[in-house]
Amino acid sequence: DDLSLVAVFTAAARMEKGMAPVLMRMRGRLFFLRLPAGHGVIVNPGFEAQIILPPEGMAALKQDLAIAGGNEAR
Repeated sequence: DDLSLVAVFTAAARMEKGMAPVLMRMRGRLFFLRLPAGHGVIVNPGFEAQIILPPEGMAALKQDLAIAGGNEAR
């Protein structure tokens, strides 16, 4: 399957040097709500405890986050 995944890290130290030209920090909830439709997430890629959230899983998570906190994704 060809998935569009965005890599995110729980700590800046987990990102290997040279992996990306820019490091951006933001709160997880806000990141997930702003992620464009059709994209999934891979949390801590390359680590034993990595997590993959496919696009359809992200859509469900975004719905839950919006309901729980008032739709801040707008």
